[in-house]
Amino acid sequence: MKMYTRATAAFMMTCGLGLFAAAAPAAAATNEVLDIGNGTLLAKGLGFRISYTYTCRPGFVATSVIDVEQLVSKSRLAVGVAGSTSPTPCTGDPQTTTVVGVIKDDIPLKSGVALARLTVYVDNQVISETLEFREEIRLSNK
Repeated sequence: MKMYTRATAAFMMTCGLGLFAAAAPAAAATNEVLDIGNGTLLAKGLGFRISYTYTCRPGFVATSVIDVEQLVSKSRLAVGVAGSTSPTPCTGDPQTTTVVGVIKDDIPLKSGVALARLTVYVDNQVISETLEFREEIRLSNK
């Protein structure tokens, strides 16, 4: 029984290390968020337009969602959300996406500093990767 347990443990470790080694090259650092641009307020702060740039390997597709949060007073947080739900084919080169978003609650965004949180989902039906990036941005009226 002891021999069987050791053999099973050795086999499982070998398989686990083999899977890790096989997955390592596929998760190379070519999928990354490069930048989140400043945003433009729309409809008196009820919406916004923002661009961001990322790269991902050819053969993958990307979708994304971006949240914008801004403290508009001591106790009020304005939150907006936008996304690109249509899968965009990856080219391996920097790709810029511009989206239009809306606020989640009834608190409009204002001109000034905000926090943008971008999540890009990259997938090729075998490997999925989630890229997350946060950046302080400036919101302004056109």
